[in-house]
Amino acid sequence: MIPNKGTTMQWMNTRNRKANSALLFVFCLVVTPAFFVNLAVAAAQVEWEVKKAKKGVTVSTRKTASGYKEVKATVTANATIQDFLALLDNTAIASQWVDHCEKIELLAMPSEYERVVKTSFSAPWPVKDREMVTYSLTQVDEVNNIASIAISDASHNHPQTSEKIRMQGVKGKWTLITLDANSLSITYEGYGEPAGKMPKWLANRLVVTSTYKTFKNLRTTLEQTE
Repeated sequence: MIPNKGTTMQWMNTRNRKANSALLFVFCLVVTPAFFVNLAVAAAQVEWEVKKAKKGVTVSTRKTASGYKEVKATVTANATIQDFLALLDNTAIASQWVDHCEKIELLAMPSEYERVVKTSFSAPWPVKDREMVTYSLTQVDEVNNIASIAISDASHNHPQTSEKIRMQGVKGKWTLITLDANSLSITYEGYGEPAGKMPKWLANRLVVTSTYKTFKNLRTTLEQTE
């Protein structure tokens, strides 16, 4: 039986759509990896811009696709890696050195080197108070006297129970390098979106001032608790 013209055209259109879909799928397989590699290269080429360098503390920022800036801070303190780790675990005094910090609560400790904490911030008027829930993993290289602490957002495992605005996309990394017997280089690189209705220009300004105060307080607190 010879198919009529309408049936033939319908079959040809269906075949063409399938062929086009297959070509598009192959195109995505070829192009997508290169696309993301190029994005990664472009991100790596974004240079840090020093925003504040005073009293031994340097704070820099760099642009991100979201418009919120990533922050980097460095300071050298008369302390050891263990001094710094002990300070992080002493959540009772966190408000003494973390700028605008109300409190830090330990929610879970899966292992000796893992922590899940909730940090509550009191924001300056008219900005609303914020909070973030983060997971951290500490790695210590005792041979080379260096350590790192990787931080990631853990909000998905801990539903919000307060009226504070929950920050989003939080990530960061502490890098600790022993310079000599009692001198420690401390570097932090981090990012987080404040959520809510905070203007990006204000968030980017606050992240510089708050990070600078935190690092200045960090050095003072470490050296006072020797």
